[in-house]
Amino acid sequence: MVKILVTDKREGKIIDAKETQNYIVVTIQGKWDVEVKVIPKAKKKETKNKVLDISEFDPKTSKKLLKILGEAI
Repeated sequence: MVKILVTDKREGKIIDAKETQNYIVVTIQGKWDVEVKVIPKAKKKETKNKVLDISEFDPKTSKKLLKILGEAI
């Protein structure tokens, strides 16, 4: 099991990440519960950064995806 640091100093692992048209939905398995985070995608007009494409990442082991999620929350 790959453990990652989740918000509020809890540990868990990303068990699923799905991309919709406007959101990224991430499911995190914690020690006692499952947490679902819904993160709105950045609009292309508002930012010069690349829009996140989660197909580039393995949701269970990606430290880069975790870092992006931590900054978005």
